[in-house]
Amino acid sequence: MAWLSGWDKRIKITIDSSVLTDANDLTQFPLTLICKAGLSGIGTVDVSAIFDEVTTNGLKIAVTKADGETELYVEQELWDNGTESFVLHVSAPG
Repeated sequence: MAWLSGWDKRIKITIDSSVLTDANDLTQFPLTLICKAGLSGIGTVDVSAIFDEVTTNGLKIAVTKADGETELYVEQELWDNGTESFVLHVSAPG
């Protein structure tokens, strides 16, 4: 799989379509990503590295499709470096 050029740090996010209502009928929908205190997801994965990179190096976040190259539109609702929390809305292509 290819990756976006110049992006060295990555965290894989997998969306389980079985937990989405009518997942087969969705073509373009918002997906909310929530992180609180560095932990996220069903397995409470530590994603604090995101905050370390963005705060220290002034980098941005990119969310891509499964191909690792096609960037998706992301809207930031909340970003708090102090508590390492965020709420992002991603335009999921279906």
